[in-house]
Parts: sequence; structure tokens; C-alpha cells
Amino acid sequence: VLCDEAGRLIDGDDIMAIAALEMLAQGTLAERTLVTTVMSNSGLAAAVQAAGGRVMSAPVGDKNVIDEMLRGGFNFGGEQSGHLIFREFSTTGDGLVAALQILRIMRATGKPLSELVGCWTRFPQIVTNVVVREKLPFEKLDGVTALAAEAEKELQAQGGRLLLRYSGTEPKARLLVEGRDLKVLEKWSQRIGEALKRQIGA
Repeated sequence: VLCDEAGRLIDGDDIMAIAALEMLAQGTLAERTLVTTVMSNSGLAAAVQAAGGRVMSAPVGDKNVIDEMLRGGFNFGGEQSGHLIFREFSTTGDGLVAALQILRIMRATGKPLSELVGCWTRFPQIVTNVVVREKLPFEKLDGVTALAAEAEKELQAQGGRLLLRYSGTEPKARLLVEGRDLKVLEKWSQRIGEALKRQIGA
């Protein structure tokens, strides 16, 4: 990850937006496709699509990103957490390559990082972690999948999404809600979070 000249965090989604939009404009983004993971913000996909590109979403993990890139012949992808893969230069996430690519774009455009990052708008996002005593399948919990489906329907109508999964490394259920309206996100985060705590909370 980077920080701009004012010290603000520039994460993997920001870097992917800057680089993918520049590559689209230059005609160097293979198949006009960016590969991200399910954790990337929906605003990133909206920006790439508005510029005439598309986004492929892989499961979390840079291994899954490179697998998708190899399958489709794509040359750029990464994770919100900052693993950026520029396949013409490396086969794995490489911070030096990512930094050099951003520096190249800054030099070519003459724009500071704070201005470049304005190329996209991040959708509001709430991530709720619920510590659980056991990882029962969500469909075995009372009403959780129905709540999630109802939330997803409302969120998708505004270009957002919902992701509910168990952590692979911790005793936690992770709920991500994303969309344009923060009040809607807060409502669903609270309702689904409470349902999880009530039934399997530690």
C-alpha cells in the first residue's frame, strides 16, 4: 500500500483503479479485464465498467487471483489488501513493481497521487466480525440465510453486495455489506450481526 503527499492511505483498490484505468486508456489491459477478489469495493468495478472494461472476481488470496489471470490470459489483478500482480513483470504480488507502475503513471500524467486516486469513488462498506463458538453452516441457523437474501436484494438494487463467510484462520463469522446508502448498510449489518451473535456467538 502507499500514502499520498498528505499522508492518506492508498490501498490495493486505489492502486488497481489508477493502474487499470490507465491501462484501459493505453490499450494495454489484456482482454480489457481487471482481476480482483470478493473483498474489493464495488465502486472499483463500477469505475472500470464505466471506462469500458470489466472486472473478474476471484476468491480471497493472491493465489486465486493469479490462477484466474492465467486461466483468462489477463495481465493485471490484485487484492484490496495490497497484493498487486502485474503479470508482464512478475508472477506474484510485488510491492516494488506496483510502486514503479504508480510512479510511472504519476510521471506520465504529471499528477500527484491525491489527484490520481480521484479516478474512482469508493462505495461505503461495513465489515462486521462476530466471534463464534462453532462454525455451523449458515443455512442451519434460524433465519440467517433469509435475512442475507433480503439484504442482498436491497443492496444489489443500488449496485452493492453482501458477503457472509467464516474466517479460515479465526473463530469468526465475517459479514461485509456494501452499497451507496450507509443507513441501509448499518441496518443490515446490525440485523444479521445480531442474529449470528444470538445463535452462535462466543
